[in-house]
Amino acid sequence: IAILCIVSAFIISNSIKVSVFSRRKEIHIMKYIGATNSFVRWPFLIEGAIVGLIGAVIAFFVVWLIYWRITLSVNVSFLTLVSFNEMVWVLVAAFMSVGIFIGFLGSFISIRKHLKV
Repeated sequence: IAILCIVSAFIISNSIKVSVFSRRKEIHIMKYIGATNSFVRWPFLIEGAIVGLIGAVIAFFVVWLIYWRITLSVNVSFLTLVSFNEMVWVLVAAFMSVGIFIGFLGSFISIRKHLKV
């Protein structure tokens, strides 16, 4: 899981780096007219958090689909699986919070490294 989180942060960091490079003229114009550093940085941090959130939503539905298929295929009388409905809100909260955190972290790392404001 730690390796997947590091890879996710790296991918988000690279996407934010590309976004910073594609918007560098707008960033320079914003700085010339007096925009603060945080005013320039926050949109990129929010973009990273949204990318992390979208990834978390996709991962949640993949886990839900796999668990649903497993519960359909397991018909052993001595083995009972927990219903997905019992743990859905805990999983939603965990996936969303970790996704947003990793997106925000990857974006923060990229901005510190590539955005000189």
